[in-house]
Amino acid sequence: MRLSVLHVLPGLGFGGTEFVVARLARAERAVGVQNKVLYFKGGGPLVEELRKEGIPCQRLTYGAGLSALARWIFPLKKKGLSFDLVHGWLYSGNLMAGVLSRGIPGTKLVWNLMQANLTPEVNSPKTRFLMAIGAHLSTRWPDRIVYNSVAAQKAHEGTGFDSSKMTVIPNGVDTDRFSPNPVLCTQFKRENNLTSDTIILGHLARWDPQKDHRRLVEAFRLLVSQGVNAHLFMAGPGVTKENTLLMKWIQETGAPDRFHLLGPIEDAPRFLAGLDIFCLSSLGESSSYALMEAMACGVPAVVTDVGDARDVVGDTGVVVPPAQPQAFCDGLKRLTSLSSAARTQKGAQARDRIVRDYSFKKMVDAYQTLYQSILQRDPVA
Repeated sequence: MRLSVLHVLPGLGFGGTEFVVARLARAERAVGVQNKVLYFKGGGPLVEELRKEGIPCQRLTYGAGLSALARWIFPLKKKGLSFDLVHGWLYSGNLMAGVLSRGIPGTKLVWNLMQANLTPEVNSPKTRFLMAIGAHLSTRWPDRIVYNSVAAQKAHEGTGFDSSKMTVIPNGVDTDRFSPNPVLCTQFKRENNLTSDTIILGHLARWDPQKDHRRLVEAFRLLVSQGVNAHLFMAGPGVTKENTLLMKWIQETGAPDRFHLLGPIEDAPRFLAGLDIFCLSSLGESSSYALMEAMACGVPAVVTDVGDARDVVGDTGVVVPPAQPQAFCDGLKRLTSLSSAARTQKGAQARDRIVRDYSFKKMVDAYQTLYQSILQRDPVA
């Protein structure tokens, strides 16, 4: 019997979860899975990419809520269509997936949660409200709850999510697409009129309190004040010159010419492979895709000790406490003080680590095994 899966998530814009769902959906199609993606907020390039590859994507108006879901469920039931499994992503996507699965009798339900910092400081009241509802329903609705790191699992277990249904499937990286390319670093410097001995630092994340751009800017200011010839390239939605608060912080460093704000980027492999050092400055993560992708490109990293970053990096980079600009600066100094050859060696070790432990194939196989175990344990009627 051919497996059919419906993925449900808040949006298909820019973000780690969105890219995971898109890559997983493509991989499922490649092995014969019939799948569809349902989302509620604004889409982006991923929507058209998936549609071109034959994966249906449908948007429901978020504000229409349950009534929109009902209008979508009834035609399915009338046509006799159903899914073996509904896979929800993030708090709101999980709840909507739960409603869908209950509206189509016999459908199995998987929830997926991908964050480890659940504190009020970096989560809105709305997010924490959805989190509480999810914890309450976790004993009854989902068949399994997937986390992308042990840190995320422990954090949610502490808030009341059903521990008996928990499983961890780490993120996986396409190591063919994300791979070292020494030529790109030289091109990067030439394109930006930088000398060959300039050290290129990079940061890739959306504008969000959890990403802690403020302290990254301060850490870089401290590094430059020590005479290090480095430039910082920051990319991601909201990370542009139109961001007045970010620009204020940069101007206050006294070295605004050392900062480069790129906004959203379409070619992440090219950006990451062009770096000398990757920066993960977050206050909270579960498992950072940008970090893994940079490592797959052979780039050593300085990371804050959040989520599974310490386990991912191992001895290939530097781990520092979060929210401490001086510590982050010291970590950067350790890598910038290395010779180019020594940094390249660190980067090669980082790539080897991703290839061995965090490959995309390993992640896809784990999800397929999970789906089959749920269906075999209690087959869909």
